[in-house]
Amino acid sequence: MPKKIGIFIARMNPPHKWHIKTIKKILKENDNSLILFWSTNKKDELNPFSYEEKNTIIEKYFEDFMKNNILKISFIDDHESDEIWIKNLSEKIDNLFWKTWYKLKFYWGDLENDSAIQVIKTFEKLLPAETILYKEISRKNSFVVSRGEKYEISWTQIRLLWKDKNLKIIKKMLEKDMQKDIISLFKKYGDNWKNL
Repeated sequence: MPKKIGIFIARMNPPHKWHIKTIKKILKENDNSLILFWSTNKKDELNPFSYEEKNTIIEKYFEDFMKNNILKISFIDDHESDEIWIKNLSEKIDNLFWKTWYKLKFYWGDLENDSAIQVIKTFEKLLPAETILYKEISRKNSFVVSRGEKYEISWTQIRLLWKDKNLKIIKKMLEKDMQKDIISLFKKYGDNWKNL
């Protein structure tokens, strides 16, 4: 019987509460799970942290799942060709899960409008799967409230809050066990994200 493998592809700059909620759901609903950090292989304002930095934080948080081989973490590079990108995704799945057939389930925040999900749907036949499913993890309740004001939990919002030196609200957007590591990365890179 094919194994159920939950896959989450995200930039996670940085990993915040919505990402962690999604990963926990994937771990609960599947035999194995795969987190792929989507990377541009360059540091800029939208991609401030390296794969290694994010990987260290996630591995530390999900250490028990990593030890038991239930969760695997890797990266997938951006590519100009959608077909090459999907072939890279297929190879990544094969290499990490021993070249067998699977029931793949992709988890995403917006199944209707996300370009990566549309590429996956277009090239499904190139993936090593008996079945491919898609599950949307809503971001509707993904916010924090401070002094009556709502802040969406997102990289864009975290970046704006960092520029305003609002660590109190940023910390509310991060898992407690990750706050120290993520804040130290912010401090490491300082204020000028464009010069990363």
